[in-house]
Amino acid sequence: MIKSQLNDTIEWINAALSTVYMLTFCMETYQINDEKPTTNLTIFYLPILFVLSLDWLFGLFISGNRLQYLFSIQSLISYITLIPQSLMVFEVISDWSVIRKYELDFLKVLRIFSLSRLAEVFKRNNKVLRHAVF
Repeated sequence: MIKSQLNDTIEWINAALSTVYMLTFCMETYQINDEKPTTNLTIFYLPILFVLSLDWLFGLFISGNRLQYLFSIQSLISYITLIPQSLMVFEVISDWSVIRKYELDFLKVLRIFSLSRLAEVFKRNNKVLRHAVF
């Protein structure tokens, strides 16, 4: 019971942070020119990247088959969405034209696919109506 409650809490935190992570991209898209956005969202990105990375590490740690987890859909979503943003936040990639050319900032939108993990929470809690609405 405690294990499932902890797992449900982790899933809800992941869903909330993934949503905020995607919304920050929407906020950044209101820049008219192709220069670096003037809003500094690093304050939001650092804790989000940290917690989502911890979620991935926790999943790797508790998985029965770690090799399978490394190549699972959720891991691939984490790689695609977290690694480019980390490179931008820590200014490994500082040339904004490269970021625009390869649409590295757009990859945050793919985090929406991690919300599918909530379906398991609804199934486990036998919340059929909420699952259908989700």
